[in-house]
Amino acid sequence: MKMSKLIEVDGNWKVFETANPTDSLILLHATSLRRAKQILKTGFTTDESNWIDSEEGYVYLGGSRYNLGTYLRYSENAIVKVAVRKECLLPDDKSVDWKEYVKLHRQELKKDRVNVRQPTAFDTFKHIGQVKARIEDVLVFDYMII
Repeated sequence: MKMSKLIEVDGNWKVFETANPTDSLILLHATSLRRAKQILKTGFTTDESNWIDSEEGYVYLGGSRYNLGTYLRYSENAIVKVAVRKECLLPDDKSVDWKEYVKLHRQELKKDRVNVRQPTAFDTFKHIGQVKARIEDVLVFDYMII
C-alpha cells in the first residue's frame, strides 16, 4: 500500500472528517499479545476471528484505545497500530456496537442525517469510534502492550 500523508486520528472525528481520501490514517486493533506479535510478522489473516459478528476478510479498527476497551479480554492484551488510506475505510455497520447505538441514539443520528441502514465510514467512526477495512488495505506497523 502506498502511503501519502500519515495522520494520527486518536479518536477525533473532526480529524477523520477533514483528512483527504488518499491520506493514511493511524488506527488501532485490539487483540491478544500473542496474536499482535504474529500480526506484526505476517500481517492479518482470516484464520482467527474472535467475534461472531465479524465478517471474514475484514479488520475491525478503532480510533483510540479508549473505545477498544470491550475488546480487551485477554490475560495479555495488545493494540496493533495500522495505517489505512481513508478512502479504503468502510463502516462498521453490522456490529452489535452499531446496532445498539442506533437503538439508543436514533434521534441524534436523525439530526446528523445518518442513514442508519447504510452509514458511511465517517458515520460509524464519529458515533461509535469504529470502522473496518479489507485485510489487503491495512498496513501493520507496530503494536503496544496494554
